[in-house]
Amino acid sequence: MTSNSFVWDLGLKILRFIRMRRIFVNFVEGSADNSDIEFARFLGISIRSVYEAVAGFDLALHYKMIDDKLNIEIEDKAEELIKQLSGFRSSLKS
Repeated sequence: MTSNSFVWDLGLKILRFIRMRRIFVNFVEGSADNSDIEFARFLGISIRSVYEAVAGFDLALHYKMIDDKLNIEIEDKAEELIKQLSGFRSSLKS
């Protein structure tokens, strides 16, 4: 592994950690409140964080830090996570 590819790999790992941490922290913070309305609000923030993460990986693809295959995999997983979070949020509102 060249030093340049090591830096890209480390950068991607840090980006993944930061993005996933934000989604998780919003989820946990919202669940700490005893209000379904407030929890639903934090789930909305988590959903927006998923979109933000995908945008970050779109930039990584643009700058050739990742390939198309990995970007598609990330987008597929993000779509599934958004569906789950949205479904959970809808169940709280009803």
